[in-house]
Amino acid sequence: MKNRILDYLSPPKHNGRQTQLPQEWRQVVQTEFQYRVRQIETYVRDHPATGIGGAFCIGVLVGWIIKRR
Repeated sequence: MKNRILDYLSPPKHNGRQTQLPQEWRQVVQTEFQYRVRQIETYVRDHPATGIGGAFCIGVLVGWIIKRR
């Protein structure tokens, strides 16, 4: 399975006023985000039942919220 989340980490493009983070901060944030994504992937790979149970609970919760409207 290909990890597509990291493909979406390009810097945002704004047409108006831009607030630029210093390059060092951007690198730190991107590195930390990649580390967290890998950590989550490893946990889900090691404990698939927990991932399936969590997805089921989130689905039930979202369905319940939508049904109430």
